[in-house]
Amino acid sequence: PVRFARAATALLNASLGVKLSELTSAELQLVPAVMPREVGLDRGMIGGYGQDDRACTYAAMRAIASIRQPKHTAIVMLVDREEIGSHGNTGARSTFMRRIGAELLEGTGVASTESALDKMLANSVVFSADTAGAVNPLYPSIYEKGNASFVGSGVVWNQTAVHSELMAYVRNIFASAKVTHQPSEWTQVAERGPKGTILEFFTRHGMRGLDVSIPILSMHSPYELISKVDLYESMRAYRVFLMD
Repeated sequence: PVRFARAATALLNASLGVKLSELTSAELQLVPAVMPREVGLDRGMIGGYGQDDRACTYAAMRAIASIRQPKHTAIVMLVDREEIGSHGNTGARSTFMRRIGAELLEGTGVASTESALDKMLANSVVFSADTAGAVNPLYPSIYEKGNASFVGSGVVWNQTAVHSELMAYVRNIFASAKVTHQPSEWTQVAERGPKGTILEFFTRHGMRGLDVSIPILSMHSPYELISKVDLYESMRAYRVFLMD
């Protein structure tokens, strides 16, 4: 074991410039080395590791990069540690959103008082972009097909605990832009695990919000599957929302 440790240490130092003492504070992750690839006879799907939530991040960044001049302030916020509770100053629980709001107010010449900040957030709408577990034909018993999402059927918007006015607004802007979309509820899979998305950390500030997701198969596995159609439609959905 000692000889192996010395050889491994020398290899890390020679190839990456990493010293043994630096490993005590390093944030390392072992992930599958398989590159993403097209899946299916028609190559209509993408298979790869970590598409939850890299796929949503990609779609959101492509969406906001394509906007020239939105009607209102448009923000794409990427946060960390969602799977372990969104803690830390880079998670959704942090005060980052309020700090950004205060700077936006001050940039327009308005004092960033608590009252002004609360009013601004209450007049804001947020999409929580996450992946949603689509019906897996290998495990049909854990899905209620009448309320679940399907791969290849468009972007998913979740109806749980959302005001009907907001759902109608989202449905209308998607319909006007001819975005392929599907409503969905949480499945038994999600209910058995921890809380779903980071949406609650924004709505607690008074923001109106909705989960708008990409359907995915084999979530949290080394080889997750999404549809190219759903990825494209999610980008269009985020774009029309950010532009409105």
